[in-house]
Formats: sequence, C-alpha cells, structure tokens
Amino acid sequence: MFQKIGLLAVRFMRWISSVWRNFIGTILGLIVGGNINLAIVNISTDIIPGPAGADVKTMEGLQKSIHLFEPKHFIMPFLAHAIGTLVAALLASLFAKSHRKRCAMATGIVFFFGGAMAVSMLPAPLWFNITDLALREALQKLRELIQSQVPKAEETISYGMPAFKQNGILVYYAAFTNHMSLFVMPKVLDQLRPLLQGRSTTKSAIHFTESDPIPADIVKQCLALRLQEIEEKLAKKKSKK
Repeated sequence: MFQKIGLLAVRFMRWISSVWRNFIGTILGLIVGGNINLAIVNISTDIIPGPAGADVKTMEGLQKSIHLFEPKHFIMPFLAHAIGTLVAALLASLFAKSHRKRCAMATGIVFFFGGAMAVSMLPAPLWFNITDLALREALQKLRELIQSQVPKAEETISYGMPAFKQNGILVYYAAFTNHMSLFVMPKVLDQLRPLLQGRSTTKSAIHFTESDPIPADIVKQCLALRLQEIEEKLAKKKSKK
C-alpha cells in the first residue's frame, strides 16, 4: 500500500513539474516574443521614416495619420508581428516538457488576439491585416510539416533565424518584406533544382509566399537529402578513426 502511495506521489510530482515547465515556457515565449515585436516596432521609423508630419509615437497620432501611410510604412510592423510570433512559439516549444505543439499554438493564439485588438484600435488597411495573418499561418504550416517529418529534430535559433537540427542544421526558415524563405544546404538545393523551375531561388534558399507555398513533397525531399548528407559525413568520420 505504501509503495503504491509512493508511486502515485512520484507521478503527481512529475505531472506538476511538466505542467509548471509548460506554463513557464509559454509565458517566457510571450514575454520574449512580445519584447522583440516591440523592439522592432520602436526602431521601424529609423529604418523607414514615417510620412511627413505624421506622429507615429502615439496611438492617437497613428489614428489621425494612418491615411497618409504607404505600403512601405507597414513593412516593419509586418515583420515585427511575424518574427515576434515565431520566436514566442519557438521558445515555448523548446522550454516545454510536454505538449510542445500546444504550448507553441497557445502563444500564437495570444498574438493573434493581440493583433486583432491592435486592428480594432488602429484602422490599418485590410490588405495589411490579411497579409499579416496569412504570413504567420504560412510559416506555422511549414514548421508543422518539418516537425512531422523529423520528430527527433531539435528546434533552435541560428544566425538569428528559426532552425531545425539533428546532428547538424537541417533547414532554416524566415520571413522577409515580400516573401518567405526556406534555407537549405547548397548541395541539397542543387539536387532539387529540376523540381524548382519557375520558382524563385538563390544559392541556398527557396522563396515562397502565403499564396504559393513550397510543395510538401519538396520540403520532405529537402529534409531527406540533408539527413542523408549528414549521415554520410558521420560515417566518413567514424571510418577515419
């Protein structure tokens, strides 16, 4: 009887520890992601100055001058929301002990409602609101696809971008002003170029948008080829020893 009570007590403590870490991870993600969002917004006027005569430092000033804004003036807030949400979800997932996907989604929901509140307070153009939400959804779908294909991979931040690693970096992904990118190793991308005709690419990146995502089969092949490349490198190292 005492042994059963002891086992139940141990299980209960483990459960409490798991719940506590999940809670702390979610709160940590929200705090860090929110601060990154705010920091990018605060420096946005230094990078892209606001319209002449517009007061962009207060909500009242923004409400009065929003009609003066051009598409370029929404670039930095756009990136701030997207990057803040991604970092929040990534940290929540990394810190949580269990239900990592749920913790990451919880931060996304909070940021979603935060964005909805901002929209209600500040009458931004409809195209901006729709694009902002679509960008977050597109990156989240890509992240979930990668997670499903490499469940043992660890999420991390490298070179300032979210990434997945498993015995080495597998892929990076990030949002930019007019597109999103999946970064892969050049050798991997070279093998897939016949499948990428007509799509914008660089030496190590595949560009995509919310309306034109990277096909799931190509993402899967990127991961499979990169895992194979890593395994071959590890095998060579072992053979030299």
